[in-house]
Amino acid sequence: MTHPLEIRTDGRKNKVKIEYMADGYQLVKSKKKGEAWVNLRRPTQEQMLRPTAVSSYVSSLSDVASDFVDMYLNEGQIDDLKSAMSKVVTESTGMLCFNKRLGCLEGASVIGSAVANTELKEATGKIEQAKAEGRLQEFIQGPSLLYALLTHPDMTPEMVQSVILDLFVAGVESTTNVLCFLWYELAKNQDKQQKLQEEIATFGDNNEITKESLLQMPYLKACVKEIMRQYPPSPSICRQLEEDTVINGYNVSAGVSVFKYLKHEEP
Repeated sequence: MTHPLEIRTDGRKNKVKIEYMADGYQLVKSKKKGEAWVNLRRPTQEQMLRPTAVSSYVSSLSDVASDFVDMYLNEGQIDDLKSAMSKVVTESTGMLCFNKRLGCLEGASVIGSAVANTELKEATGKIEQAKAEGRLQEFIQGPSLLYALLTHPDMTPEMVQSVILDLFVAGVESTTNVLCFLWYELAKNQDKQQKLQEEIATFGDNNEITKESLLQMPYLKACVKEIMRQYPPSPSICRQLEEDTVINGYNVSAGVSVFKYLKHEEP
């Protein structure tokens, strides 16, 4: 169960106040290129970007968010916003990858690479045993990106390890930054925060976020997209040219790395 709260800044860097509201609802790298990169990313995208696949994670991630809110409501404020966001994102990544709580919200110190390697080794052994016993489908219970990738015919354990480590090393940091900026902008723009809370309160299912209710929250989606526009998690993307080309009148040779900056100044 989530609780109504208000987010506001008290003027100090990286500090956010949390207060009850009378009415409302809580807000809550692979270096491969070309075909090799596509072959690595395609199975991952199937599990993480398709709406039908993503929807299977909503319930477990909502539980993490609710526990996070419960933890901080009694304290009244978050003294270190980035640290708090990092905890909830790491805990959520654990649910996404392993369908397992890592204990970050209870104070566990989690090193992403160590956790990923341990879980990968354990899961690989269990899957091989399940295959040998002819009970693979019976064995895989609940949404787990790790098991989905390990059982994908085009993915090797080494490829899976690369993807999982990316999520814990680069994914946690970038998602943490996006959430920090989202909370910051909502704290500055109280009218926008109120509008978002009203939308969530209207379409939330008994104060719980479900895959069905998310489809009815266009303003929530707009808020996230606006933060991604203003504060992109990566300031640029880099691609290595496979052939000679011309960019803005300049001849650029094959093999040169070209950077595209992603900062958007205009809405």
